[in-house]
Amino acid sequence: MMKGIRLELIKTLGSKRFAISIFMIALGMLLNFITDSRYSRYTSVDVCLAAAFDKSFSLTILLLCVIPSGLQHCIEYNTGLHKYEVIRCGVKNYTISKTISAVVGGFLSTIVGMVMAIIEAYMVTMITNKTTKNIVSSRLAMEQEIWKILIYSILCAVIAQTAFTVSCYISDVYVTIIMPMLLYWAFNSVLDNNFPDFMRLSVIYYPITSNTRWNNFWIAFGYALLISLFLVLFLNEIAYTKIKRRMENGRSEEHTSE
Repeated sequence: MMKGIRLELIKTLGSKRFAISIFMIALGMLLNFITDSRYSRYTSVDVCLAAAFDKSFSLTILLLCVIPSGLQHCIEYNTGLHKYEVIRCGVKNYTISKTISAVVGGFLSTIVGMVMAIIEAYMVTMITNKTTKNIVSSRLAMEQEIWKILIYSILCAVIAQTAFTVSCYISDVYVTIIMPMLLYWAFNSVLDNNFPDFMRLSVIYYPITSNTRWNNFWIAFGYALLISLFLVLFLNEIAYTKIKRRMENGRSEEHTSE
């Protein structure tokens, strides 16, 4: 199984899609804060990041994070390659490998893109202020932005896994890219109106900006990680069930034809 996981990670992290996803996230965040009407008043890095991470672009990131690894099964299924992969390593190992690849690809593409955005924010702030001193409004404000980026990257890992699960049922590339974001938006809308804070996605994955009363950032991070682990395992099981059923149906059709 370890060999399969390693091969999947190499395919994901060494792909052009991974590099494109990182570049688009970093570029999008840069354009988001330099085109903002408040740009001339950006005197600190944390303010730049807050503007770059508005809700409209945060949803766009949910599309971009799927590209590196969430599409891999969909592409293999459409080319027929997945059958050989499943036969070679087994349904369970294949599903686990794809899950780990999706989670790692979604997380890393997002966090690396956002780290690049932090560097861009530093550069923009230094150019605006014409100095390298006092370019962060406060340590707490900067910590909030960093924690926000880290927790949102965890969400993107779950979204990438959702894309893999969706592709097991609908083998269309465009549906695989769009559906996870739509599902997140739909569940977020429903849960926000009908459930307490600890069950609301906007609170779990936007803890710094959602007016919640977390005791500290570690609690917010730990809770988001725990919920994400549960969701990934649940989605993995759904994907495993579908792939197993599909392979069994394929074998029964072969026996019938014989």
